[in-house]
Amino acid sequence: MILIGLPKGRIYKEIRQLLENSGIHLKEDKRKLIFGSSEKNIQFSILRGWDIPKFVSYGAVDIGIVGKDVLLETEEENFFEVLDLEIGKCRLSLAAKEKKVSELAGSTIASKFPKETNNFLSENFIDAEIIELKGSIEIAPILGISDFIVDLVNTGNTLKENGLKELKVIKEISTRLIVNKSKFRTKNKEIKKFIQRIKRFNSLNDKDRNMLIYMADRIEKFHNNDIRLSEELEDDTVEKYGYFLRPIDKVGLYAPGGKAQYPSSVLMTGVLAKLAGVNEITVMFPGKIDDLNLMFAASHLIGAKSVLNSGGAHTLAAVAFGTESIGRVDKVFGPGNRYVSEAKRQLYGEVGIDSLNGPSEVAIIVDENSSIEYAAKDFLAQAEHGEDSRCFLIHLPGFDLNKFNESLKKNLSIYP
Repeated sequence: MILIGLPKGRIYKEIRQLLENSGIHLKEDKRKLIFGSSEKNIQFSILRGWDIPKFVSYGAVDIGIVGKDVLLETEEENFFEVLDLEIGKCRLSLAAKEKKVSELAGSTIASKFPKETNNFLSENFIDAEIIELKGSIEIAPILGISDFIVDLVNTGNTLKENGLKELKVIKEISTRLIVNKSKFRTKNKEIKKFIQRIKRFNSLNDKDRNMLIYMADRIEKFHNNDIRLSEELEDDTVEKYGYFLRPIDKVGLYAPGGKAQYPSSVLMTGVLAKLAGVNEITVMFPGKIDDLNLMFAASHLIGAKSVLNSGGAHTLAAVAFGTESIGRVDKVFGPGNRYVSEAKRQLYGEVGIDSLNGPSEVAIIVDENSSIEYAAKDFLAQAEHGEDSRCFLIHLPGFDLNKFNESLKKNLSIYP
């Protein structure tokens, strides 16, 4: 079990979203100081941001998530700063009402960040008085108790509204993940697994990350109204009757790979498993681990408990029977090649299966009103499933077949 401290305030929503995007869903209870999550071995506590380094240093919580601005000021040292989460971004800046940077010497500076302000002054060989304040810093020059301020700036609108001007950025700020030094040794496996889970999703560029979230949201919205776990009816013959649908406890989701990444295969089965309330999800896919960030990120997005970078008949056998390191599942879902389908056929009875999938076959019917580009991409989307895929184009009069072939060649050069 690991306990993670989260900060109250401006970055909490972003942190919560990052955790949910990584497949970790908080079960927040305002009556409880410590609450659980969708992961049985991960608990959370919401704390005052300035206190988190102390709680982590003393080992009261194993992991803390906190702004770099807080870490710059803390005196605590019994933790490792292991990861920049790249959220809650802002900057620690010098600002003033009418003064210039050249007038710093001999001035007064109001700040919540005296330690970092002093470092800035020392690095620039400037002697000035620092006035430490805890509340609204912008009011200090207005009331005449300081010439300058050093404070966090996001959009800069608050400064402008109070007649202040940002003069110099002292430090770029973002949210960091810290770990207690001794807990990093005693709970190394659990902590590393959590960090890796966050890193997998966070390492994607914005375009890929947003694409996965968009796909998952669309799948969830489409199926959300179809998930009915029970229904109770009444009539004159039987007072009450109906049915209960109980989610499968453990499922294995297979996604093909080896020649390309198919995160859509993970999401199309995994989002449904999550909606149904499946307890444990194991995802399986082949391929070189360095090229599979999208697959790992999609797996974390659906809350997979285990991810196996392995494919083929032997992987299905492993989850059907269980091994020393791989847990047994109750049912297997997902497409694969002829060997995967044959493995499903032979394993049926030992483990539940969804279906026996044959090779992909698609027929696209087009006419003079059809988009040549869309038709070419639809064609290739099915053909990429494997060498045994069969794709047919039925073109009615008016469709330009030469332009279609040109579009195929162009898209093949972009998406080989």
